[in-house]
Amino acid sequence: MTMFRFCFLLLLSGIGFSSMKINDDIKVINVYKDALKPNDKSVGVKTAWVKENDLLVLVISSSNKVRHKIPNGFDEVIDVSRKDLSLSISVKLWEEGDPEMFEIRKTARQMSVALIALRGPRLLIDAFGDMNTGKGSYGLAVAPRVEGIRGGAVISAFAYSDPHRVKIQGMKNLVRMNGMSVGIGETRFDYKTKPIKAFGKRKIKGVGSDIAVALTVY
Repeated sequence: MTMFRFCFLLLLSGIGFSSMKINDDIKVINVYKDALKPNDKSVGVKTAWVKENDLLVLVISSSNKVRHKIPNGFDEVIDVSRKDLSLSISVKLWEEGDPEMFEIRKTARQMSVALIALRGPRLLIDAFGDMNTGKGSYGLAVAPRVEGIRGGAVISAFAYSDPHRVKIQGMKNLVRMNGMSVGIGETRFDYKTKPIKAFGKRKIKGVGSDIAVALTVY
């Protein structure tokens, strides 16, 4: 995998998810999401309906500044954190012989996990993340612009220290949980993507943090 500043892949098992076409060459095969309960020590993430060279994407958010324990075989490519929030993204190309389940160990009091399996893309073109990108009490956050290639896809991930349940604008929303959302869309030009906004409908008082990330694949 060349042509990238940061990489991002993942593997998933979601119940009740139908494959989703992004364009003629890329589709989402499966989505898994889970929020670890207070007494949970880990979560087992199973692969489902994947085959060799599917692009697997692992997104983990937590409620304080921690280093997430990434399963063997994944490469962590983004790690953004401050005292009250962390977001990491790790990637892996699925190969024959990989285990059917990967264990993700809990490292924070509150922790959410999302895994997305993509068929078609082999390269991560660009990725970037930032903190505290929006203002207000509705969870407004803005993922940065990144380089894209026509016919590829852009993936955005948002994490919050408050329990915002946001919708990502102009994207197909794959994951919407309290405190974390993930979306995907097509890149239609050989140029930088537009800023991607996310916000919710419920006002939450406080001065919580947000992390916003955008990644492009081809």
